[in-house]
Amino acid sequence: MTSSQHSKTIVYSLVILGFGILGTILLTVARATPATISLEPENGTVNNCASKVNDTTASGTRAVSFGGCSVSFLSLLHKGGAYALGNAGDIPLAASSSIQLALTAYRGASDPLTIAMVAHNMYYVDVHPESLLYYSECPGGLGTCAPLSTAAKQKLLDDVKTYIQKTKDDPQVAAYYLLDDYWSDFSGDLPDVYRAIRSVDSKKPTVCAFYMPLGYTPTGSQNLVTNYPAFQRAITNFSPNWCNAVAIYSYSPGLTKPLNGIVEWDMHTVLPEALKLLRLKGWDNSKEPLIGMPQSFGYNPRTGRGNGQQLPQPVYLLPPTQAQLTTQITAFCKYGAQSLIGYVWYDGSTDNTDPTGNNIGITELYNSLALRGGMKDGVAACRSQYWP
Repeated sequence: MTSSQHSKTIVYSLVILGFGILGTILLTVARATPATISLEPENGTVNNCASKVNDTTASGTRAVSFGGCSVSFLSLLHKGGAYALGNAGDIPLAASSSIQLALTAYRGASDPLTIAMVAHNMYYVDVHPESLLYYSECPGGLGTCAPLSTAAKQKLLDDVKTYIQKTKDDPQVAAYYLLDDYWSDFSGDLPDVYRAIRSVDSKKPTVCAFYMPLGYTPTGSQNLVTNYPAFQRAITNFSPNWCNAVAIYSYSPGLTKPLNGIVEWDMHTVLPEALKLLRLKGWDNSKEPLIGMPQSFGYNPRTGRGNGQQLPQPVYLLPPTQAQLTTQITAFCKYGAQSLIGYVWYDGSTDNTDPTGNNIGITELYNSLALRGGMKDGVAACRSQYWP
């Protein structure tokens, strides 16, 4: 605060000094005391999610209040989770690993999976809306995408509305998963898909996920290998107009032979760059909370997909150790992630090089004590250091 009036210089100087002292006191208190997070919806329009973000440290720790809109993040945030957790018998084991979100298709309130989830305070991030979108745009899968006809688009919107009508009142559904791997530019149809969801359910947030490969340094090199173009292509489909929350999934590279190098598990290079690229697209982590999707799997090797399709050649992908997974999870939270969903619990991948038939080359949360330990340790670190 300044004044151009010479006669009031002394008065204004005293006022400035007073505000400066008060500001210093308030800043000290704010840094010493974690802010509380309000996840309940407030009055307002769906996309007017004005909220407050307070930096609590210079290293990226954030305390976030999401509000000012009718979308509720109450069941989605400050939780651990797992992709493809779809077996009711696995729910107790998952819950013991600090997993409270199951990124899988909703089964209905009376299904054994849902009943087990209720008993263990677990929630769906429902992938079916994503499936409706992707297989309408690309009926034969990746590589078959084409613009929708008027009739096909109307069918997609009708199917979305019909489906959301079945899920909107179930409190175990925390959110709708809308985007995953980049198959094509869907941005022309996403506004209408989002409006179709909101015409039926104004509360449950949408989650859009984008792939940012982990960086790694090959043995004998000092240069970090990154793949930012992959992320830039993926966020072609991002807009705050239809993504209420943003998930970033980051894995080490899948190669035709085991990786000979060091993976940057703390993501101190790639994650800040990914967030910078998102901000250039209009993302605001005070309005669209960040969800981290760490690598909780590995292949040594993988020869077949979960759908039974055999790969042209084996794929090797270095799994993290328990400590490395904890490091990656903690890094996500350091840079603002408000929940974690590990990929993957069980995706049906196979290793036909294993003569025992036990798929010994496949390491995932369901069969790895170390990965479950890393998930549990990472979530605990986020709760103690970054989440109120």
